[in-house]
Amino acid sequence: MKLRDELILFVICLSILFWVICLSSCAALPNTITPQLTHESHIMQHEPFTNQPTDYGANILETEARWNLPRNFTLSVADGVNLSQQYPQMPGYGEIMGRTRETFRASFGYSFVIH
Repeated sequence: MKLRDELILFVICLSILFWVICLSSCAALPNTITPQLTHESHIMQHEPFTNQPTDYGANILETEARWNLPRNFTLSVADGVNLSQQYPQMPGYGEIMGRTRETFRASFGYSFVIH
């Protein structure tokens, strides 16, 4: 699948997710929805940490929904598309392995209150 086709599929999926959330009960609505561009890599592969820097990593355009749960816990889910180049020697894009550019991320965490 070409990048343009995967971007179109991403926008369609994002629209469906938006309407499902809007039409569901208010309790299911996230506290924030954040479109974002993220970069994932290993810091040790970049200068000044190495004298042989590499260009591995993944640049991902995604939309994240975040819920602030009781007692400072958080839940985040994100869906996106990997914008990184495809390396001919690997079945993936950037550092993300697999045949499609679509990515999914879920995280559950605790937020420390500073002030």
